[in-house]
Amino acid sequence: MGNVTDKATTDEVHVLHGLLCKAFLAKLQKTPEDITASDLNVIRQFLKDNGIRSVPTSENVLNDLCDDLPYDGENANILFVPKIAPSGG
Repeated sequence: MGNVTDKATTDEVHVLHGLLCKAFLAKLQKTPEDITASDLNVIRQFLKDNGIRSVPTSENVLNDLCDDLPYDGENANILFVPKIAPSGG
């Protein structure tokens, strides 16, 4: 076992965090057809662990995803995220 002096520095942890984020982004951008449910779950957890949240708006794709959910407004077992009306009328 290593001793206390073997711990990573704050700068090293920041670099590792940045590299992990870049690796996730590269996978999403370069090989989206190869992404597995497990990959998406790891990325989702990474975002959640880092306090990243999103709400559907007319200006992001989360709103489109909400439109495609199989929700008829009557099934109380499915979480409903209301669609946000486009701004600027």
